[in-house]
This record gives sequence, structure tokens and C-alpha cells, in this order.
Amino acid sequence: MQPTAAANLADLPPAERCRRGDLVVCADLAWAQVESIRPEAQEAGSRELRSLCGRGVAQACARVGDIEWSQDKVAAKAAYERGCSLGSSLACANLGVALDVANPGDERGQELLRKACDSGSPEGCTWLAETMRPEEWTEDMLGTYWALMTRGCVGKYPRACRVIGIREHTGNGIPRDDVSAAGHFRVACEGSDAEGCLQWGLAQEFGNGTMVDQKGAGRAYAIACDAEHQDGCFRLGGAYLRGTGLAKDAVRAGELYRSACKAGHLYSCTTLGRAEEIEPDRTRRLASLSALCSEKAMVACQAIGMTLSWTVAEERKTALALLDEACAAKVLDACLHGFYAATAPTRKKNGKGVVPMALSFLERSCDMSDPDEGCTELAEALISGTYVARDAKRGGELAVRLCDAGSATCRLAGDAFERGLGAPQDATKAVAAYTKACTKSDPRACRELARLTRIGKGTKKDPVEADRLEQRAVELLDDDE
Repeated sequence: MQPTAAANLADLPPAERCRRGDLVVCADLAWAQVESIRPEAQEAGSRELRSLCGRGVAQACARVGDIEWSQDKVAAKAAYERGCSLGSSLACANLGVALDVANPGDERGQELLRKACDSGSPEGCTWLAETMRPEEWTEDMLGTYWALMTRGCVGKYPRACRVIGIREHTGNGIPRDDVSAAGHFRVACEGSDAEGCLQWGLAQEFGNGTMVDQKGAGRAYAIACDAEHQDGCFRLGGAYLRGTGLAKDAVRAGELYRSACKAGHLYSCTTLGRAEEIEPDRTRRLASLSALCSEKAMVACQAIGMTLSWTVAEERKTALALLDEACAAKVLDACLHGFYAATAPTRKKNGKGVVPMALSFLERSCDMSDPDEGCTELAEALISGTYVARDAKRGGELAVRLCDAGSATCRLAGDAFERGLGAPQDATKAVAAYTKACTKSDPRACRELARLTRIGKGTKKDPVEADRLEQRAVELLDDDE
């Protein structure tokens, strides 16, 4: 029996299949050009995809939507709509995501994602999981989430495999499995997922679940860096600086660190300030950072401030001014680092007392978009009177508010309820707050809960449970060492 023409076509290289009229393959080849790092290839691929979409190739319309998404979401949705109507499950999945982004929980968006997942789209399953927003994450809901994410990864969707890999690497609700995690990171990186490439690079660099392969790590970091993942650029710079897996090249390392620093990567900035391999002269290193700071790369200002803050008093004054500038520009963690820098001399002496600027730095840190650590420091400082004027009532009120919002400051809330700081004295509520904090692995909270359980204050007296809680606190402290 002679093989069919279709079978013969399937055996040909992709370029030849495209030349012979397989337009879906043409769309895949055009998308590969778009993902290239060469601008001319990206432009050629984009033109070809638009042409193919106009000729009714559904997959091409899905990719046109992806191209448009960052610049024109209306045009992106139109392309997804066309691709979905032509039968592309990828376009339907992406349209579902677009609708959910515009209107979280959008009914049509969810329906599109469900249909895409049921039709075998790994993207549909992955995003159906990512758009879950239950009021409470029960075991059943978590099971549904991970089942959907697993279906996405089985379909080789890079994002899903990366998420699965991180879960396996961290042991989130399952036994830790670095071998399986490394395999999933590799699949994610092969699909050009930037975070997946970073994780695959780390696995290879340190031998986590796979053989140590410094050259492979360098390749993975390069892919992540090309996708503008600044952690990838930082790791790639380190490989060049040390000459691990790549030819040692301090100049190239410096270029990578400078680029990442300008993009807001703090560790790249601080490395520029201390790496003698890049520039042996300290004054010139700091001048390089100052130039970036002058260009309003505010993380560079923060890095100079951090570099100077533990030195002589004259430089510490400059450090505080720079950290204050970065804090005012709302650079993440700059305010908290400013607090640490301002209080450093007092800390060295194990002293206590009001430190100028400490309260201002902490208040602004607490106002930042990711405030937990700054707010915790502020509440603790106000309650204890360490480095700021003591205001136990205000500190207690803040601690209770943060605990109610799900923050990890519930130990302080327990202290507030037990001592009547900013809230009516209530031993039962103190126990509840300490319990929440102990459950979140706060050893001091476990110890306080053990104390109250032993004497039966706010809870049933139970010496055996108190002993268990004391042991838990010891184990948590040992883990931190």
C-alpha cells in the first residue's frame, strides 16, 4: 500500500511542509521568528502571522493577539476572537484570559477556558487554574487547582511546568522532589519560559535534582536574560565574573550588572558597588553607581546608600540622604533599608532610644504596596519603644489590624490583646492570635502560646500540649540557624 500524501507531508521538515502549503506549520515557523532575539526576524515573523490570520489560519490569529497584547489590548482581543471563531483552542484560551483580566471572574471568559481545557488545550487548563478565586482555598479547591495545572504541564505548556516544578522544589503540600522539579524546569525553559529558564539554570548550577552543568546553567541564564528576566541577567553576570561555564569576562559581567541595575535589580547594583573584579578602585565603583543614580535609576541610589551605611559617619550621612531619596521614590525595600541604616550605630552598641529618621522610614515602608515587613517593624518598634518614641496603643492597633488582614504579625496582635495595647484586654483573642502566628511558623508565638496553655489563660490548661508547643518553638528556632 502506498503511503498517503498527508503522511508523506508529515514526514518532511517544517520549512518544506510550509512551502508545500501546510499553513499551520507556517504559523509555527513565523511564531518562532517572533520569539527570536533578532529584531529583523521578529518583524518578518509578525508580518507573516498577520498575513496568515487574514487568510483564515486560526493559530496565526492567536499569535497575532499575543503580539498585540502588550501594546493594544483591543486589537489583541479582536485577533483572539477571530482565531477562536476559526477553531483555535489557543485563541479561545487567550481570549478567556483577556476577558478575565478586564473583568475578574468574567462568565464568558471562564466558559471559554473550560471549553479550551476540555478540548485538550494545555493553555486553557493552566489559565483556568490561574484564574480560580475561591473565597477559601479548601483541600478540594487546591486539588482542582493542581489537577488543572498538571493537565497543562502534561500538554507541555511552559508556565504550567514551571509552576509544578516550583511546587516540587519547595515541597508545597507534597514531599520535596528536586529530580522531578528539575525535569519540569527543563521543559519550561525549552518552551522559553523566562522564570523556568532561571530555575533550570539554578538546578544545573547547584546540582539540584540534576547533574552539575555550569555551561548548561549559563545557557539557561542567557535565555532568561534575553527575555529581560533581571534575575537571569544577574546570574549570567555572575557566571561571567567567576568564569563558571563561560569564559571569564569581567567587562561583560559589568555590562550585565549595569543593565540589570538600570532595570531595577538591587543585587546587580550592590554587586557593581563591591565587585573588585569589575573595578578594583572603590571610588570608581561608587562613581559608576552614582552615575546610574543621577540617571534616576533609584535602585542604584539605594545600593550606594546600603554600601555606605555601615562605614564611617561622614559616609553614613550621604547614605541616609540617598536612601531617603530612594524611599521617597517608592523603591521597594529602600525605606526599610533606610531604617536599618539609620539605626545601625545604635544596634552596634545594643542601645535603645529615639533615632532621627527611623520613624519616618518605617511609616513610609509600611505604606508601600508590599508592606508586611515594614509594618511589622513599625508595630514592634512602637510597642517596645526601640528606636522610636514608644506608642504602645498605636503599635497594638496596627498589629491587630494587620493580623485581621492575614499578615504574619499575629504574634504582636497576641501581645496587644494579652496586655490591652490598642485593644481591650482579651486572653482568648490573644490565644487565637498566637495560634495563627504559631501555625505560620513563628517560634516566639509558639512559645507564648505554650506559656498561656500551661497556665490555662484564655484556653484550656493542658501541660502536655504546652510541652508540644515548646518543642515546636525549639524546632523552628533550630531551622533558622
